Amino acid sequence: MSLIKQLAGETAIYGLSSILGRLLNYVVMAFYLTRAFTRPEYAVVSEMYAYVALLMVIFTYRMETTFFRYGNDQAQRPAAFSTASISLLFSTTIFVGILLLLAQPIANF
Repeated sequence: MSLIKQLAGETAIYGLSSILGRLLNYVVMAFYLTRAFTRPEYAVVSEMYAYVALLMVIFTYRMETTFFRYGNDQAQRPAAFSTASISLLFSTTIFVGILLLLAQPIANF
């Protein structure tokens, strides 16, 4: 029963912050932005949100789920954290470099 309580607590903390952030973003920003922008201007905002969602998956490659799995064991936690940090730092540096080099072609597209 203790394992289920621990899982429920971790899920509530992670899930609540994720849901609350998205809910506040939707409630506050959507109503504000739909009144502040015209339809074509808001289409650009919507497209940017789609790109951000895709880039978040690419940049983090859902590493938090992996860390929850392998970081559960105290003995493996330092190795899991350092491996995740190094790989995220390396891949993010490469992705940002590519985006900076191709900023103008991407903007034109």
